[in-house]
Amino acid sequence: QRQCRNLHGGIVNPKYPFLSCNLDRMVVKGSRMLNENAVLCGDIAEEQFPLECKTINGWAANKWDEGVPRGYVFQVQQQLLITETKYAEIALLIDGRQLQVLPIHADKHLQQEILDKGSDFWNLVTIGRKWYALYLEAISIDDKEKANECMARIMEYEPDPDGSEIGRAHV
Repeated sequence: QRQCRNLHGGIVNPKYPFLSCNLDRMVVKGSRMLNENAVLCGDIAEEQFPLECKTINGWAANKWDEGVPRGYVFQVQQQLLITETKYAEIALLIDGRQLQVLPIHADKHLQQEILDKGSDFWNLVTIGRKWYALYLEAISIDDKEKANECMARIMEYEPDPDGSEIGRAHV
């Protein structure tokens, strides 16, 4: 019912060099949008917008009864932020046979959280890279004391586990 195009490669907005995204599709400008009930309405998109595609099973779909999972919300909000658009959609293919498409509108509060946490993390990465360069230099001249000092500093900047499943796996 609507046209979309595939984008190859990642997108980085020069305003936020510490963020990137890979879009599944972009729905073309002039397409009809969805209302809050996820039904095509008369509103026409004045700009192209992201379409995030998910394939899930019926068991996982039941978890969506309370809304889009938090991780996907942040993923799409980051896409909106990077593409500087105000609207996106998530398309769900449930059990390979039922299609559901949900509208997502830009949320400045969530986007600011993404910017704050992303910037904080990027600052840690930048500091860690500097210490790592010094560490490699110390190793190259066989200065074990300096190498150990650099490694200790690197470890100071390692982020704390966030309680997620991935974070628990690395603790």
